[in-house]
Amino acid sequence: MNTSGNLKTIPSDRALDDAHHLLHSALNAYRREQRNVRDSQASPQTCLEAVRDCLDAAACRGISLSVVVLGHWRTATTDMLGEGAERFLLGDVLTGGHGLTVLQREAHLLDTVDRDRLSGLSAKGATVKVVPGQATGVIVVGSELALVNSTRPGQSGAVRLLRDPDAVQALHQLTAVLHDVAADFDHWVASAALLDKDLMVEVLRMLCLGAKDETSARQMRVSVRSFRRHVAAIIKTLNVRSRFEAGLRIGQLAMASGLRPPGHLLDMPAEPGTD
Repeated sequence: MNTSGNLKTIPSDRALDDAHHLLHSALNAYRREQRNVRDSQASPQTCLEAVRDCLDAAACRGISLSVVVLGHWRTATTDMLGEGAERFLLGDVLTGGHGLTVLQREAHLLDTVDRDRLSGLSAKGATVKVVPGQATGVIVVGSELALVNSTRPGQSGAVRLLRDPDAVQALHQLTAVLHDVAADFDHWVASAALLDKDLMVEVLRMLCLGAKDETSARQMRVSVRSFRRHVAAIIKTLNVRSRFEAGLRIGQLAMASGLRPPGHLLDMPAEPGTD
């Protein structure tokens, strides 16, 4: 009886080695291809679609993602996501139930329009903070992907689309550290308004010097009652509980935004003979 149809061919050791080698080569090629895909230069439209896909995938899983924008708000979002970036972030991100955090750099360079936009984002549920340093555009979407604006002065736009877990995690940790040391945007706006007024800067200087109200009022040529009213206005505007906290808040906000804090006036001595 012919039983050849029931017999299984047993592969030789050489055939197994060849198959293993081919599989290993294929896996290496696939990894190289994936590595290139994970770190590639992309257009704003491609970046926008990649972020949208991440958000949609998260929504299908019933989870929300945190989107963090680091840099100058308008420049970073437009360069990396295109002209419809703000509408996308307000709609797909905030309205879609995801978190949005803006870490604004060089806040002292913001014009009135950008300040109003950021205030509007804050009012709609976004976390807006001010961080020190120059504006390098970065957008991190959860632990899924990151966008880095690698444009150099004098060159056309170049955005890196990163999917490598280690790279995304590193950028996520960077934004987390900056978030912890950043100043609240609404508080910064309040402090910027104070620092634009010479009278309030002088009041803050007197607070930093630790002079008595009577001495401060005399040097400013105002009544003690007026001086204390200015101090109360500063404390209320900065949303702090004491004069000491007001000085700390102003210093933090000024350094975070690149402004020079009123503390630089501390080298000005009080009038001779004052207590």
